[in-house]
Amino acid sequence: MADITTVSYTPDEIRVFGDMDDFMGLPITVVSTEPALSCGTPMGQITASSKYKKYDKDAVDGSQNFAGFLQNAVNPTAEGKDVQAAIWITGYFDNAKVTALGWNATALAATPGARVIAGRNILILPGA
Repeated sequence: MADITTVSYTPDEIRVFGDMDDFMGLPITVVSTEPALSCGTPMGQITASSKYKKYDKDAVDGSQNFAGFLQNAVNPTAEGKDVQAAIWITGYFDNAKVTALGWNATALAATPGARVIAGRNILILPGA
């Protein structure tokens, strides 16, 4: 019988305020080759497999298009397999925290309706 591996994570809060209805999520599959990813990591979808990995503005595999922020930390490499997770695609987020995790001006400019409230450090993803 195969061993069961348990991995625990401590989530980091990137949301700043809002009703739970303001935060719409989407279930995703994170590709097995991704290293440990923190809550709030910006994610992009790989076109060929429809799986997700960390957003990379210089990629050419589809992950150069921002898709949302990871809801919980995951570590597919440590688990040795693709991992089920979820991303937030709408809401109010701490711009400094998501910027530290890889969100940038390129993603902001390419995400319809996304904006940062000047002087308040709040990133808004309005959704469709």
